[in-house]
Amino acid sequence: MSFDIKVHILDHAHTIIDNLKSYKNNNGLIHFNSSVDSAYFINQGYDTQEKIDNIMTTILKNITKIKLSVEEKNGNYINKQGVKRQKYRIREIKFDKLLSVYHNRHFDASKSVNPHFHFLFNKKDRVGKGYIYLREALQIEANKFGIKFNFMEDKQENGLNQQEAKMIKRLSWHLHQGDRDKLEKYFKNSNLIQKHIETLIKHYQYTHNLSFFIKTISILQQRLQELDIDYFYKDTNVKENLFFFLTSSQKEKIIKLQNNQNIKLDLSKVLDREILKYTYGFSSEVMNILVDKFKLPTINKENIEVIDNQK
Repeated sequence: MSFDIKVHILDHAHTIIDNLKSYKNNNGLIHFNSSVDSAYFINQGYDTQEKIDNIMTTILKNITKIKLSVEEKNGNYINKQGVKRQKYRIREIKFDKLLSVYHNRHFDASKSVNPHFHFLFNKKDRVGKGYIYLREALQIEANKFGIKFNFMEDKQENGLNQQEAKMIKRLSWHLHQGDRDKLEKYFKNSNLIQKHIETLIKHYQYTHNLSFFIKTISILQQRLQELDIDYFYKDTNVKENLFFFLTSSQKEKIIKLQNNQNIKLDLSKVLDREILKYTYGFSSEVMNILVDKFKLPTINKENIEVIDNQK
């Protein structure tokens, strides 16, 4: 059975606004999604799931009503001096024909996820090249609440070439879908798994994104356990043992947390956002693992100072 993105995003939705016009084939629809790290909400005082849900639902409703006036190229003309010039026209852009969906949980309820939107629309709908108009509408709404959608983050080098970057994305999605037949075939190719893990390590060495690294290795371990398959990366059986690495900066933060010391959190850093979320009672697989590994005590909110680098 082929994967149906519409069925997938409706399955575990918190809020649905279905203005999608008639269509014959779900596979012909265009899909765009975007998330907000919960840490940005917490930093703005929206420190409960209910408060976050209210803001995200409000944004989703506002997107369906927003109208953008954009200037688009519209051919050429010859001016009085005989010089060719670009013609422009003003176009009104609306987002009232989309299937708009808000999620506050992962399709696997055991995993944490940042609040996020999915949009499905007909390829003829004008959302701009690279979804630029839809992104602009989302950014307008985000600025009202002092938050950032993921595309508003500073672009970070990942140390990967284009092929490696695509490989990492496919690996993560492949593992999350959990197709048993595909996974069994995948795990028979030990050389491919090793290549994927080494590419994941290379990604982490550049980005220091401990959250993505641990989540990916964790889901890899989960699939190995489900299929009862041993896989050794160097001397570690990934089915039995979760491995990860810490930078010197991350180790320093762990030591401060162990000693109940004051700690400054920079929201431009992934681990710092995970610490903030965990402190306020939000689920974080990464922090659960770190707390267990390093025997971290309860984190007091009074010991946390957030460095706000939002522009």
